Amino acid sequence: MSWARTTLLGIAGMAGAGAFGILLRWLGLLSFFGAEMSTAEMIALVLFVLAILPTLILPLVALRRIWMGILAMVIVAITPFALAVMTKVQPFGPIPALALADARAPGGLETGIRITDAAPRGEFARRVVFGVSTPSRRGGSTTTTYTYQVAPVVHAQWVPGMPVRVWAVMERADQDPGWDSASGALFRPVDIGLAERAVRRFRAERPAAGPAVPEPAVPVIALWAADAGAARLDQVTIWAQILGGASLAWAALAWLGTGSRPGERYGSRPPVAPVKPPPRWQRRPR
Repeated sequence: MSWARTTLLGIAGMAGAGAFGILLRWLGLLSFFGAEMSTAEMIALVLFVLAILPTLILPLVALRRIWMGILAMVIVAITPFALAVMTKVQPFGPIPALALADARAPGGLETGIRITDAAPRGEFARRVVFGVSTPSRRGGSTTTTYTYQVAPVVHAQWVPGMPVRVWAVMERADQDPGWDSASGALFRPVDIGLAERAVRRFRAERPAAGPAVPEPAVPVIALWAADAGAARLDQVTIWAQILGGASLAWAALAWLGTGSRPGERYGSRPPVAPVKPPPRWQRRPR
């Protein structure tokens, strides 16, 4: 197999498996964080792993060194997982502008939504910290701590005690949220379970002052980005950096592996061609 074909097959395999993982993440069927995985998430994870397996066969078939094959298998296996894990926002698709009364959770091909008559209220925002426990194989449980910034998306006339239909969350607590940014948008949270926990913790730690008003049964919880265009560009840039770095590493290994002497495979010596006897007229008489 030539170097160019080996390189293209490896890159196509990594990109295809990574795209499948990203699609599962957008559909809410693949989660790497949070509590125990549901049955649907377990099935999605198995399908994702099966999508990666064909790519793992290529290093063993194409490369001629065991250490190269093992290193290449690590690269082509980690890359799809890295692409899926580093998926935070959907960078493609429309961002419709809606009134607060018509606000809905972004779905389908929508990247996010913009609220025309309301905005996240920074004066009522706060940082929440919560832990998620997962069972350990050795018994007991392991707790992972998450930090979010949460703010209600409401009208200027809203006061604590009124119901909140839309909540804005941010995963990074060390970043200025820019709640008052005019170019901001609300994106679909990939890890919706963690975003919902953040909102529940916000409401539990900051009870409403005044008469309590029933909250909507299914509030809209979305990921806030102060600059929607920059958030979409950052997501594409992260994918390009991951896939580009992995592709360069794979191309280098493929060049080293396929550039070895013909017939050299896994350290074995090339076969020795049989020596043909000279013609009779060239043989010396005894």
